[in-house]
Amino acid sequence: MINRGATLISRLAIFFALLLAVTACGGGGGGSSFYDGEGGGGGGGNTSSITLTLLDPQGNATNSVTASAPGTLKVSVRNGGANILVSAETSIGTLQPGNALTDGSGIATFQL
Repeated sequence: MINRGATLISRLAIFFALLLAVTACGGGGGGSSFYDGEGGGGGGGNTSSITLTLLDPQGNATNSVTASAPGTLKVSVRNGGANILVSAETSIGTLQPGNALTDGSGIATFQL
């Protein structure tokens, strides 16, 4: 009888220790070193943002593309500068290239 009580208490103690460890690990939060919308990231208040723009073949903003009217996806990295590697992918079409470097204006271009 004493062994059953000791086993139950030891199991409960282990359960609560694991519960506290999981809770402690989940609450720290360091933030991202690349983007933090409030300026609290690793950049010392220097925020970066990404803007996506989909253009039709005539260069007008659009929200749909087809095989007969492909689109151009422009990814603008604010405060990123040139030669930032941008990766993009889609599951409903073909995106070329899969990776692109930003130009001097901070814009990477993909064909959809």
